Amino acid sequence: MVKINTNSILLLLALLPVILSIPRWTYTQPGDENWPCEQQFQDFGATLDGEFAIRGSSNYEIFNYNLRTNNPQPAIIVYAINEQDVVKALQFARQHEIRVSVSSTGFHQDNRNVVDNGVHISLAKMKQIDIDLQNERVVVQTGNRVNEVIAYLGQNTNNQYVIPVGGSSTIGIYGFNTQGGVGALTRLIGLGADNVIGARMVLVNGQVIDVDENNHPDLLRAIRGSGASTYGVGISLTFKLSQQPGKVSTFTGKFFSDQFADINTAYQQWQAQNPNFVSGKLFINGQIASFTGTCFGDDCADKFDIIDAICEQSNNCALTLNKYNNFYDFYAKVWGPNGYQTDEYLIQGVFENCQISNVLSTTQQFIQLYEDFASISCYAFTDIGGVVKQLDPNHDITAIAPALREADMMMTCSVDLSDLTIYEKETLVGIMDYFADNYIKKQSIDEFVYWNEAQHNVENWEKRYWGKNKYYRKLLKVKRQYDPENFLTCYHCIGYNQDEEAAPALCPTNNCSCSNVYDENVCANTSSLSQIDEVNQVNESYEDQINNLIRNNRH
Repeated sequence: MVKINTNSILLLLALLPVILSIPRWTYTQPGDENWPCEQQFQDFGATLDGEFAIRGSSNYEIFNYNLRTNNPQPAIIVYAINEQDVVKALQFARQHEIRVSVSSTGFHQDNRNVVDNGVHISLAKMKQIDIDLQNERVVVQTGNRVNEVIAYLGQNTNNQYVIPVGGSSTIGIYGFNTQGGVGALTRLIGLGADNVIGARMVLVNGQVIDVDENNHPDLLRAIRGSGASTYGVGISLTFKLSQQPGKVSTFTGKFFSDQFADINTAYQQWQAQNPNFVSGKLFINGQIASFTGTCFGDDCADKFDIIDAICEQSNNCALTLNKYNNFYDFYAKVWGPNGYQTDEYLIQGVFENCQISNVLSTTQQFIQLYEDFASISCYAFTDIGGVVKQLDPNHDITAIAPALREADMMMTCSVDLSDLTIYEKETLVGIMDYFADNYIKKQSIDEFVYWNEAQHNVENWEKRYWGKNKYYRKLLKVKRQYDPENFLTCYHCIGYNQDEEAAPALCPTNNCSCSNVYDENVCANTSSLSQIDEVNQVNESYEDQINNLIRNNRH
């Protein structure tokens, strides 16, 4: 008879959560024994087919999106041109235990990815595109931007096929589609993630794998909505091609904020007659708002009179009709010219029809409250809905949060941080965060935040990005399978390296990037935020103003 040591079992059970948890890495920093000398960096770079840049060299540059503080300074940047460059970069980083960050086109959420003293892998030069018209699919390397893919498809399909596109022509094809992907065609063909049917990835161990419904299906589901750089380095995505929707009609107009309710009513009535074929975007940056409604199909122009008549019933509302022969003409003139400003701070939420009028009105008043010293603007999109609500009802094909599928409007607000001091930036970020946490969060379905455009310090981020806790645990299981050591990590990504039950980490105030959260990390570009107390005092004075605004708009 085997005698069981009860105390040993109890100890094992107590340690089980620790054993199963994702490990913390203590990354090598300059001055550590394992930190490479300059010659080792040079020798490694010489093995690459693509270029490389060591900190301090003339070709050293880094793209920062939503810049708040000083630029993070990776030790070396690898401009990969093939997957073997990626494999070598991962091997070098693991050998020296250096933190890795990855970007495809640079759109990486305020340094949540790029880190000081790291190995940064840039895929911006990987731009190959291969089309298979017979099987109606296209393979796109991750360095491509939306405008480059659209141009390629137009030339190689005679303007007959499309894939999901974003509201900016300069958005990277990889992050946009793996993190959700809402754009002009969403109501018609689904989210970007719904149209991803495969991927090619380099895992941390150097293995290159093809991902599809038959190979690594759990990983395919994960990258359809939770990003991909936390599981491995994405080399390409495979999309299914959709027929371009034919003629496009748009109506544009401007109106005053007190007309939000009337305009919303008119739009909903018109949209009801054109299900799945209508999208719209509303731009607010002051008392007057501009609106563009879009309808796909041959008979849309005939139905313009319906909404025009409704609009004329309200004062000072005039709409102009524009017609385009096909989606490509429309995109080139309406969506294509738009590019994202790189120095903005974003807040975001999604809403149901019954909330839209109040949300728009309150947000417009918020913009006016600070218009004398802050450039705040908002885009409200009705591109979600349509077929999006019908796809993936059991939540087993994509990682998209149910709230995004249930929504009728998405709104993103931004504040321009260009040419401001750190003190000014921190002040504006505090104002935006307070409005987001105390109004938008409470109005957004399930407090949803779109991970691709999230503010910095989001409480309960696992649930707010991806839905119920069980959905995050499912993604975490995939993370542990493909990166069991948690070598790849980024701020508020799947497997973010903090204690799983701890409160969400905040961005540090010492000018490190958001990803550098441990005391042992050393910023490559340090300077203290001496004015942080003053910033907090200023932000506290705005809290009363925003609270009064919210109270006055309650129904």
